Amino acid sequence: MLVQEATTMIVPTTAEVLVVGAGPAGLAAACTLRANGVEVVVVDAAPEPSTSSRAIVIHSRTLEVMEGLGIVEGVLKEGLIIGEGLIRNRQGILGSIGFAALKAKYPMVVSLAQADTERILKQRLEALGGSVHRGAQVVKVSENEDGVLVEINTSDSTSYIQTQYVIAADGRKSCIREQLGIPFEGGGYNHQFILADIRLLRTGPLRPDVFQEFLSPANLLLYIPLPRNIWRVVATVDHATGEEDMSVFQRLTDERAGPGVKIDEMMWSSRFRIQHGLAARYRKGRVFLAGDAAHCHPPVGGQGMNIGIQDGVRLSNILTEALHDGKTTEADLDRYERERRPIAKDVVALAHQGTVINTLESPVLCVLRDWVIWALTKIPPVRYAIAYRLSGLGYA
Repeated sequence: MLVQEATTMIVPTTAEVLVVGAGPAGLAAACTLRANGVEVVVVDAAPEPSTSSRAIVIHSRTLEVMEGLGIVEGVLKEGLIIGEGLIRNRQGILGSIGFAALKAKYPMVVSLAQADTERILKQRLEALGGSVHRGAQVVKVSENEDGVLVEINTSDSTSYIQTQYVIAADGRKSCIREQLGIPFEGGGYNHQFILADIRLLRTGPLRPDVFQEFLSPANLLLYIPLPRNIWRVVATVDHATGEEDMSVFQRLTDERAGPGVKIDEMMWSSRFRIQHGLAARYRKGRVFLAGDAAHCHPPVGGQGMNIGIQDGVRLSNILTEALHDGKTTEADLDRYERERRPIAKDVVALAHQGTVINTLESPVLCVLRDWVIWALTKIPPVRYAIAYRLSGLGYA
C-alpha cells in the first residue's frame, strides 16, 4: 500500500478495504484491519483533525476492546479515571453509580478528550504502517465486478479507488448512507444542549474523580472531570444562541447545582440539538455503516463513541475473514448487522429513556423521579446493574 502524509493529497488507487472517516470508529476499524494484515486506506474530508474534546467518556467494555487494539495503556496514562457517578438535586445526593465495583478488568470510566483518543488511535495506525489521507471527500460509491469503485475529490483533483469493501464511518450526516438510500429512523427533542470545557476557581461539591449530574424540573446539568484540571459542563436549555459565554454557564450552575462552584476560564464551548436515530440496515452490498453513520443518540450515558469503536473492531474482523478465509456469503457478511444493530438499538433506547427521565417538566413527576432514584440506588444489586449496563460489559 502507498503510504503518504495527508498534505500530499496522494491517495492510493487500490485497497482491500477503504475506510471513510477518521473518527474513533473509522480509526479503530483501520487499526484492526492493519493488525490483521489487510491492505486498508483511510480517507477523511476534513483537512485537519479536530482539536475539540467532544466525546469524553470511555467505558469498561471499550477499554477491553482498546487492549486488543494495543492502545489501552496510552489511554489509561493520558485519561482520568472516574470510579463513581453521583445523581443530585439542589437538596443533596439522590444516589450513586459505582463503576469501581464492576467485576471487570477495567472497573472504571475513563474521561479523555475525543481529540486525544483519535490521536492515540492514529499513532497506533501509523505504527502498523497505515495513515490518514485528509482533505479527501468521497462523492460516489458504485459496485462493479471487482468490488466497489469510489470517486474521491481533493482540493485539486478527482481520483478513484478500487476496493473490495467500504466502511462508511463518515458521521451522523453520512453522505454514503444517503447515497445508498438507507433510511435513518429516529427523532429529536425539544431541548438543546450546550457544553463547555472550563477551569474552576472553586469546585464546591465537585470531586476530581467523580462525575455529577444535577436534576431539576425540565433541566439537566452535568459536570465531568477531565485531565489537566479541566471540567466538562453540559446543560439543557430551551434555546441556544451559539454565543453562550462563561456567565451563562455560571448562571446555570448557580441555579441547578447551588452555590459553591466558581468558573474561572472557558476554553471551548458548543451547542447542539440532540437526536436519536438508527440506520434501517447496516449493509448494502459491499458497503457497511459504522459508528455515527449507523446510529446516533443523546449524550446521556456517554455511549456513542464507545459502541462506534466496538462497531469498527467487530466489522473489521468480519471483513478480514471475508478477505483471508473466503467467508463471503450473504450470511457471513450479514453477521455484522445481526450482531451490532440490536446492540445499537438497545443503546439508543437507553439514552432516549435517560434523556426523557432527566428532562421531565412536571414538578410532580420530578419529585416522583427523584424519590425513585433515591430508593432504587439504595439497593446494591440495582446500583450494580445500572453501572453494568452503562459499562457495555453486557455486549461483550
